[in-house]
Amino acid sequence: MDMVHHKKTWYWNLLTISVTILMLVQVTACSSLLRGIGLGSTPDYPTAEVVFQVSLPEPLDEQNQLVLEVLDDITGMYFNASRYEMVQKQGSVYFTHVPLIISSEIKYRYVKVGENTGYEFNSQNSQVRFRILKVTGPELVQDIVSAWIDRKYEGPLGRIQGQVFDKRTNAPIPNLLVCAGGLQTVTSSDGSYYLEGLVPGVHNLIFYSMDGAYETFQQGALVSDQATTPAFISLAKRDEVELTFNVKVPQGYDSSMPLRFVSNLQTLGNAYADLSSGSSGNAANYPSLTKISPTDYQLTLKLPKGLFL
Repeated sequence: MDMVHHKKTWYWNLLTISVTILMLVQVTACSSLLRGIGLGSTPDYPTAEVVFQVSLPEPLDEQNQLVLEVLDDITGMYFNASRYEMVQKQGSVYFTHVPLIISSEIKYRYVKVGENTGYEFNSQNSQVRFRILKVTGPELVQDIVSAWIDRKYEGPLGRIQGQVFDKRTNAPIPNLLVCAGGLQTVTSSDGSYYLEGLVPGVHNLIFYSMDGAYETFQQGALVSDQATTPAFISLAKRDEVELTFNVKVPQGYDSSMPLRFVSNLQTLGNAYADLSSGSSGNAANYPSLTKISPTDYQLTLKLPKGLFL
């Protein structure tokens, strides 16, 4: 099969920054010196082939195509997504193969394009913001699309309920993002969570630390009609390491403009907001790099070890 297209339209926020640096790092060392990667370069990261297989409420007609949309964490929910065409396997089941960087954590969703273009809807008949996958190697991802904007879900439902604790201290962990089946919630102050209204079937249940402080955990969770699936999880808190980022800007860069660091972390730029335009945060809240020469800038941060940045 053909793997498709990365159709990208770059969004520039001229009030925030006048140069874009692409940085892709898994934080592992106790102390590191990292350099920015220009948009034109092709770093050789280890990848694995991931097969995405999804069941739809019904097969699509000839006027519509199903695509997998992988989101860009930095520019927001509706900018710079990469799309991959999906092929009908049989009936209402579709699939595609995507090479993804090992240890990466991607946010994605399914989109119907054509005569009735629209994002997938969940079993609560709300548009799916995104699903999350932690890539550990070659694997098969099996998802269920519950509904579309023009086809509401009416059928059996179940739920997942549980609590999340710190593996070392046994203290509850609040403010973790919990996702399954296109639904999302955040753990409360006592670490508890509740995902109500999931269609029966196996869902990828994932616990994701938006500030990177805790390891990401995922597992398959079987949901049955009118039943509660319990899931009590202990997560390890990541140690912090110091990293220094050295960035070289192109000739002609306007040095009167601050060069700021923005990332997929909630504490460093990702507001986890659904925006149709504009920046996802206030530029003044992003750390500025220090100018050390006419073309060189530097920033030192403490970041959680093992984080995918």
